[in-house]
Amino acid sequence: MAYFKTFEQHNGYDERIQWIKLNPPDVKLENERVVELSDIAMNEFFDMYYVNDTDFKYTKMKKLDKFRPILRYVGIEPKVKEYVKSQHVKIKEIYNNDDRLFMLSRKDDWHKEIGDKSYVPKTVFTKADAMELKFPIIAKPASGHSGLGIQKFKTPEELKSCRKRFDVYSEAINIAQEFRAMFVKDNLYIIYERIYNTKKNKTMDNKNPEEEVQFVYIEQDLEKLPCVSELKKINKDFRETFPLDFYSIDFCVDDKGKVWVIESNLCSGLHSVQLASAYVAIWKDFTGKNPSKQKMDVANGIIEEYRKVIQEDYPKEFKDSKYAAK
Repeated sequence: MAYFKTFEQHNGYDERIQWIKLNPPDVKLENERVVELSDIAMNEFFDMYYVNDTDFKYTKMKKLDKFRPILRYVGIEPKVKEYVKSQHVKIKEIYNNDDRLFMLSRKDDWHKEIGDKSYVPKTVFTKADAMELKFPIIAKPASGHSGLGIQKFKTPEELKSCRKRFDVYSEAINIAQEFRAMFVKDNLYIIYERIYNTKKNKTMDNKNPEEEVQFVYIEQDLEKLPCVSELKKINKDFRETFPLDFYSIDFCVDDKGKVWVIESNLCSGLHSVQLASAYVAIWKDFTGKNPSKQKMDVANGIIEEYRKVIQEDYPKEFKDSKYAAK
């Protein structure tokens, strides 16, 4: 991958996004090429400001530049406000600046806030109320990722006999396809289809509650994907409740073609192609134009390389994704 240049290899204006984050990224991927691409993207596109107890003393010595984008990726952390105030940067000038939105990172709080929107599965919060739902249902803890702690119940009897406590109970959707969409404000800039990794052979239907599922993320062709226009309409309504700046929406399309929003996330896990595409979208939103040619070349190189990795290492998943970007 000699065609990639890193930030340290050239001089000039610093075009990196300032990223306020709790801890250094921990990219847990089975593919070494994708991990390498992730490292390139982090070094090239992001200037890191960690606010954990160990690293914050070094962060305090750095200066925030209000003429470059600042992305907040940490919840209600007093040190963040303290540091930002000392830098004479206004909180409102930071992407994801609203404390209230981080409070809604719990799945139960998220559902209570969004209510009974037509594009959200019917959801309740107690086992007694869940018995009145249409089965099968999906039961979830308030926090977690990758399906951890989630369990599917086919009948009321199965739920009744389970002694485990859950925070959210939702009617299951007959999922035809599952996706993650990434936005900067109202700008939908990329969608991935999430397909179960067949090498791991774990799905929501056959895993144990304490097991994770692993997805292969396959970039979609936004001009061909049929659900894009409906998703944009949903997002317009969605942002009236959640005025997010940089975020993802996990959604699915059922067997009748209807779009259902499952959850949103301010702190989605990002790697390689996601870091590259996010960088371009945020920079363009902030400045009104694309990054420099040098930055665009690196971003496009990462995106191109990632597509090759997916096609070569996950041929079945790629073939199953009807609208995969090529």
